[in-house]
Amino acid sequence: MNIKILLLSSLLLLIFNYNNDESDKQDASMVSMYSKDMPEQEISEAEKQKLLEATGKDVEALSFMEFQNLIKSNDKDKLYIYNFWATWCKPCVEEIPHFESLAMTYPEKVKVIFVSLDNPAKIQEKVQPFVKEKGITSEVILLKNFGDEQIAAINKDWDGAIPASLFVNHQKGVNDFRQQSFTAEELKTALTPYLVMID
Repeated sequence: MNIKILLLSSLLLLIFNYNNDESDKQDASMVSMYSKDMPEQEISEAEKQKLLEATGKDVEALSFMEFQNLIKSNDKDKLYIYNFWATWCKPCVEEIPHFESLAMTYPEKVKVIFVSLDNPAKIQEKVQPFVKEKGITSEVILLKNFGDEQIAAINKDWDGAIPASLFVNHQKGVNDFRQQSFTAEELKTALTPYLVMID
């Protein structure tokens, strides 16, 4: 009897793991960002609070218009870095610590905002736990709707692939888009001219 239960449990575990692997493969197969048909998911304030209490870090889901307003509202004399990433993107995950280190080294000059392009339906399943597990201290937002029109609005030459980063300082006229992954040294080299500009 115990052997039958053990075999049945093993079979159910294999089926569960297979389904999770297939879901992850589907995410990882995305070369560029979501199409215009990507469904949106609204999260109630109660759900967000429950999620925050469970993980210790709140990830806010924004519409693209709200995201654009956020960029426009950043008027302090800081370098704002919007890093576009996703949990399924290995190069994105590898460069996150470089951006985090930069933000901690220059807190008066740099603000990093990680912009998740994960499917909004997976904010609780993947994004929140990822942020907690990695101990990300910078602000993290998730875009609810993102497609070709939004990609072109950020940069007309962007093909939608990630990682990508947007460096902004309104006071100094900085609007620098980079579609690449960074090593720690490459990131420091890219940002040094902007850091010198900021008092």
